[in-house]
Amino acid sequence: MTESKYTTKIRILIGILIAPIIYILVWTLPFANDVMFDTWLITNTVIAYISFLVLAGICHAILKDLKTDKLLNYFMVMFLVSVSLYLTISLSSMSELDSLYYSQTHLVKNNSITLAGYLLQLKTAIIHGLVSAFVMAIFWLVAVFKPSANLQSA
Repeated sequence: MTESKYTTKIRILIGILIAPIIYILVWTLPFANDVMFDTWLITNTVIAYISFLVLAGICHAILKDLKTDKLLNYFMVMFLVSVSLYLTISLSSMSELDSLYYSQTHLVKNNSITLAGYLLQLKTAIIHGLVSAFVMAIFWLVAVFKPSANLQSA
């Protein structure tokens, strides 16, 4: 049984609406008891949807070239794109600084990123990559996954 183009578009739209909720939860729950929770929720919601659309757009172009619709490919491409973009943006913005401390760690010293700075950014990028890959997996389940004929008859 084939799916109509209308149904496919609806599934993609629902996936786009549902998947970024993971970002919103991960980014906003640490502020659950904050007096500015409402502000954090609104800000993180806007950023979550923009981030997802940008990252998913890049991934879509790559996945289209790869001609694949497998979950593992969606997961890995989103992970690699997310980690690459995070490292590029964070390291380039840090390189402009004279000095930077984060959590009592000296990340930038005398206009140079320290080893601890690189390691912390790599760790953070991997965490962001895993969250983004999980978000893409949710999108795949809603928008791309097509149960086999065996599952449909059960």
